[in-house]
Amino acid sequence: MSYVVQDVDSIPNAEIYIFRPLSVFYYFCFSSEKLPFEPDMIQRLLPTSGENISQEFKEFIKLQYTHQTKHSGNLYDSSRIIEGKFLESLERDEVNGKNHWAVGPFNPVEIHAGFSDVHNDRHICLQWLDKQPESSVIYVSFGTTTTFTDDQITELAVGLERSEQRFLWVLRDADEVEVSVRVLPEGFEERVAGRGLVVREWAPQSEILGHLSTGGFVSHCGWNSCMEAMTAGVAVAAWPIHTDQPCNAFLLSIVLGVAVVMREWLRRDELLTSVMVEKVVRKLMDAPEGATVRKRAAKLGGELRRSMTDGGVSHGELNSFISYLRR
Repeated sequence: MSYVVQDVDSIPNAEIYIFRPLSVFYYFCFSSEKLPFEPDMIQRLLPTSGENISQEFKEFIKLQYTHQTKHSGNLYDSSRIIEGKFLESLERDEVNGKNHWAVGPFNPVEIHAGFSDVHNDRHICLQWLDKQPESSVIYVSFGTTTTFTDDQITELAVGLERSEQRFLWVLRDADEVEVSVRVLPEGFEERVAGRGLVVREWAPQSEILGHLSTGGFVSHCGWNSCMEAMTAGVAVAAWPIHTDQPCNAFLLSIVLGVAVVMREWLRRDELLTSVMVEKVVRKLMDAPEGATVRKRAAKLGGELRRSMTDGGVSHGELNSFISYLRR
């Protein structure tokens, strides 16, 4: 919100640093003339400049950039472990080559709740997860701003049911269109009882992702959700909706290999069928390809958590930023 503090640069000896809450890769995509990936892959999975952003949000962004001409550096909720080469590219750029520090992850890293840690006041999601086998549940959530049509919710429900995998689905009020039960297939929750849980309220996402029973995450790929999943070491089924999400989905699936693609950006206007939902959920949770992705995600999660300890990469980035301030 740079325009809110636009007169800070008039204060003697004051410096401005911009916190960028999106992925480094998102900024890299729109500051590089040529991306080092196959053209067909880019067309299917990445948006062209501006096509994934509403006009209102474009005006909001323009308002910020007007007051970002005199900043001394950039802070990211990210880590050089996952985006080091993109940070280095930005640092070499004549226009964007100001100081960059990746000081994340900002979300809690002390996670992984054990099965024995059962209390009656724990959230219903966690109590249910306590009863499931390790790494057996796929968590389904699309953040706080996504709204699906009745038809899309029905396709998702049918796909989850037919996948025969355990699932925890956070179906918010914003997704439900008046009465949530109306948009779910008749008898759905009764048929999946014990294997699936549908929750229609806020859920503790970080704790869910950190639970030992959680083995996968169907996500819109908002950056907070991506960082929480990567920190927890949980593989993602990527279903991007708008803004930075397709870039984040590309980063996780193609660059890092810790996600599988559930919906290609090129097909964003099409109904995602139950057949595709079932196929991708099975691939992630019950196929050799998915096992490889989940193993890679678990490894990356360990590296990210270690990066925050004394001597770790992100810990060093924070020390570097503090040293720069004290120069």
